[in-house]
Amino acid sequence: MRRLELESRDIFSKSAFILLFLSVLLTSCSSGGDDTSGEELKSSDKRITSFLLATANNATLSQNITGTINEDNKTIDLVVPFGISLTSLAPSITISDKAQISPDSGMPRNFASPVTFTVTAEDGTEATYTVTITNAQNSEKRITAFSFTVDMNPSVKEDIDGTIDESNKTITLNVPFGAAITALIPTIELSDGASSTPSSNTAIDFSSAVNFEVSAQDNSTTSYTVTVTRNESDYATLKAIYDANPGNTLSWDFNNLDISTYEGVNSENDRVTALTLTAKGLTVLPSQIGDLSMLSLLYLQNNGIESIPAEISNLSQTLTQFLLSNNPLKSIPAQIGTLTNLEFLDLFNTDITTIPSTIGNLNNLISLNLSQNFDLTGLPSEIGNLDNLTRLSLIGANYPIPTEIGNLSNLTFLNLSNADLSSFPTQVLGLTDLTELYLSGNTISTVPTGIGNLTNLSKLFLDSNSLTSLPTQIANLSNLTELNITNNTSLISIPQVICDLADADTTINKDAATSCM
Repeated sequence: MRRLELESRDIFSKSAFILLFLSVLLTSCSSGGDDTSGEELKSSDKRITSFLLATANNATLSQNITGTINEDNKTIDLVVPFGISLTSLAPSITISDKAQISPDSGMPRNFASPVTFTVTAEDGTEATYTVTITNAQNSEKRITAFSFTVDMNPSVKEDIDGTIDESNKTITLNVPFGAAITALIPTIELSDGASSTPSSNTAIDFSSAVNFEVSAQDNSTTSYTVTVTRNESDYATLKAIYDANPGNTLSWDFNNLDISTYEGVNSENDRVTALTLTAKGLTVLPSQIGDLSMLSLLYLQNNGIESIPAEISNLSQTLTQFLLSNNPLKSIPAQIGTLTNLEFLDLFNTDITTIPSTIGNLNNLISLNLSQNFDLTGLPSEIGNLDNLTRLSLIGANYPIPTEIGNLSNLTFLNLSNADLSSFPTQVLGLTDLTELYLSGNTISTVPTGIGNLTNLSKLFLDSNSLTSLPTQIANLSNLTELNITNNTSLISIPQVICDLADADTTINKDAATSCM
């Protein structure tokens, strides 16, 4: 029994020892090694995880631009559209948790050259990124201006700018007739970075359309078609005038296509606007004169022209002055009446015998000279339709003066000198706008009292007539500056009130034998 008790006690002692050993062992394991129980590990992460140019922070951008990050090389690359300034861009940067970056995110910076950003991890270690921002290559490939300048092309006479149709990719230019169209040198302006073939400042044959290929900076291409036309020219018409008159004294050189250099020729854009061919030995006015559709002034005085072609009517829209004095004209065509823009018509000293009634259609005529036409048998009554006529000269008229002259209410100048008048033409007494009235060289014996109604008269010439008296109503002409009554041998005296006009600065020319009473 005692032995059993001792064995039990021995087993208990061993068990207690084992438990104590295990307890010490566990305690040792839980407290063994380095003692870091009061300290956390710090992060070494120092990455830029995103680099963005957002529209919200960059007004010049139309869309967000995301950078491409190369973590191995620590580089970030971005490409912004062509033309965007790189000098003030504000990046939005995302970095590792607990890291810091310098320069700061969101602040505008100059990216015209690469910029370095330093990222510092929580544990103080650093990484440096190089950010490079570039502009995309330009895709624009436009011809923005196309011209022929005088300094490069003397034959064009003035700078000529092309008309560019961008939608159809065409350019058109119109050059003078005499321009060297087979060797014109264009000046071309292009989009930034673009180039063209053919290139600017190169002599090119434009006698037919020319294609210009424009390459953008990004190598994309487009094509423009350039068409050059020459001005319509009156060169051929001038040559026809020259050739129709082999005895002419014109100095025109037809090897020179520039008609603006021709003597007596005024032109605009190779179209004749005025011809001054006075005393040039012309005997023929060819039908081609009607081709000068821009002609405004035609001066043909002192030549040997005998007829006017019917084609003169083609100038109805432009001709304003037609001077034909001192030519042996035999007739005037009815087509003269189509020249409704005519303002000045001079037919002084010709051989015409009649005036066509169509002259009454010239409602813009201001001045008409039919003097010294000694073969002229009369004037048509339609002469009275010339409502705007202010000057009428009928010197030497040996035909009856039509009563319709009295309808010319705007007439200010009337010359009926040497017109074989035996009596005062009473039809003029209603022309109250008259300022000059010339009746010299007739056989008028008396002047009607109605002369006093012409109160705007400044000049009254009654010299070389058969006057026997003057009415006192002439004294009513308060605007009279000159009164000529010389060479009237039967005029013994005139009223004193007329002589008194001299006190108002009227010059009175009278014979010494004519007294004032």
